[in-house]
Amino acid sequence: MAEARVAHGLPLRVRQTETDLLFADVEWGSPALVRVLQGQKQLRRADESLAARPGELLYLPAGTRVDVRNVPAQGAYEAEGVILSFDLARYLPPGAEARERQQVCKLRVAEHEELDAALSRCLEAFERGLPAAVQRSRLLELVAWLGEAGIDPFVAASDLRVRLKRMLGERPAHPWRLPEVARQLGMSDDTLQRHLRREGTGFQQLLLEIRMDHALMLLWTTERPLAVVAEQSGYDSPSRFAERFRDRFGVLPSELRRRR
Repeated sequence: MAEARVAHGLPLRVRQTETDLLFADVEWGSPALVRVLQGQKQLRRADESLAARPGELLYLPAGTRVDVRNVPAQGAYEAEGVILSFDLARYLPPGAEARERQQVCKLRVAEHEELDAALSRCLEAFERGLPAAVQRSRLLELVAWLGEAGIDPFVAASDLRVRLKRMLGERPAHPWRLPEVARQLGMSDDTLQRHLRREGTGFQQLLLEIRMDHALMLLWTTERPLAVVAEQSGYDSPSRFAERFRDRFGVLPSELRRRR
């Protein structure tokens, strides 16, 4: 199985014409900054809701679990943005100040023009296929402007679930096994299983969530063939992948691709 490792960042471009697609309990494995171009992006969790419109940026920290609905205006919803890899953190200067605001937040472009411009430069670097070093430098500039807005995308998290999401999400197609993961975390198999039970989940369930959320992101942001999406999400069998995806999101991958 070919394994795809997440690069320093991934461009996010979504265009959707359907109004009846609601993705429930989606978890963002990596921090992301989204710019809405047309329509609305609606997020809901518990009793909270948030809607981003054109002229607004939406920051989603790693570990965010929300229901997502993209609402078209004049026949279409369109958004673009960047998903940041935690690998970028090792290029930051040591002792960088940790910020406090790490929840989902909405930023007005008119008040954060430099951040918006940095996002445009990142997207340009991806679109033009500029060298990896140039892409990385532009992503680091984006991280710096996020810092000016009081946001640290790579703030350390003590939550074991978030730590696992970060580690496994960097290599979603890898044939992860619990002993290997426990060893990398410096704990025994039993200790890891006990921690996961306390958080109401198990290792296989967590791995399934990571792979399905990764597949959803690939279907939203790329034109890769469905067989490639399946493989890069940890599945040799496209039919098995499609079944798992439908169980998770209520729609087949092929149907989601047609509705874009």
